[in-house]
Amino acid sequence: MSENTEHSPVLNRRLGSTGMDVTPVGFGRWAVAGSWRFGWGEPDATESVAAI
Repeated sequence: MSENTEHSPVLNRRLGSTGMDVTPVGFGRWAVAGSWRFGWGEPDATESVAAI
């Protein structure tokens, strides 16, 4: 991992063999798959696609 000292102290990681260093970012998309016991009801497909 390398440190991004230009703009922020976020640690970057090498993305496979691409030579690119990227920040580890996640996208929580569990609600897109459908409702679940502790969720907020059925997801809206249009909203889900727009978010992705």
